[in-house]
Amino acid sequence: MPYTPGTLDESDRTRAYSLLWLGLPDSLVLLAAVILGLDLLATVTAGFAAGTMLVAFTAPDEFTGKHVSVAARWAASAAGLGLIAATFPFLRDYPLDPALVLAGIAVVFHLALTLQRLKDR
Repeated sequence: MPYTPGTLDESDRTRAYSLLWLGLPDSLVLLAAVILGLDLLATVTAGFAAGTMLVAFTAPDEFTGKHVSVAARWAASAAGLGLIAATFPFLRDYPLDPALVLAGIAVVFHLALTLQRLKDR
């Protein structure tokens, strides 16, 4: 097999897969930081949550890709429910903070990813 620079080897895939375990605790801290108004902590944890999602979406193998696919469906469903809820007239009096909605979607994504990974262990 010829050497191709930039391709991930087994240790790189293992490291990236292990990094995804930190996504759920980080997104929970993000949600708490947004609720409590801790802007610096919210910024740092949002960057890490976005980074773990980027790592997840560039899944190098089929096994990880299956987990990410399930988590992405759950996150898209949560976003859809949020959009549907925004159409109800009685909820329009209570506008949601976009940062809170995005933190909630990050929690849903990482929770679904973690549960799927635990199920397939």
